Amino acid sequence: MASKDLLSCVHTEDYPNKFISGRINEEQRRTTGCPWSKGIVRCCRYETGGTVLAAQVAQQRGLACSTAGGTHHAFPSYGSGCCLLSHLAAAAKYLMSNSSSKRRILIVDLDVHLFYDGACPPPVRCRQMLPAFPAVTK
Repeated sequence: MASKDLLSCVHTEDYPNKFISGRINEEQRRTTGCPWSKGIVRCCRYETGGTVLAAQVAQQRGLACSTAGGTHHAFPSYGSGCCLLSHLAAAAKYLMSNSSSKRRILIVDLDVHLFYDGACPPPVRCRQMLPAFPAVTK
């Protein structure tokens, strides 16, 4: 289960405390699209902890998988779009903080977003950002 300390590395110090204790106002609940409950808090914290554990295993063994996830659209100070905690950011921050070597981490987001203004998903757009990433050209 993700600790408050781990969550505070990627979220504002206040947000995890409010989320865990249920001090989320109605506007924030509408933004997330989820009602608050102790069960949701527990689920999100286990999901985040599981993603961090999968990242540790991948670092040690070269590959790992976590079936929990997909709730990575939370912002530092609030949840958004049914995403209450940013588990991928927590895992990336954990790896960067606990690695002896300087590592870069790439998170590729390939999920489908169905927005409120239409029934069709938006097209997938892949962009190559050069020369910001010169390794791509080699």
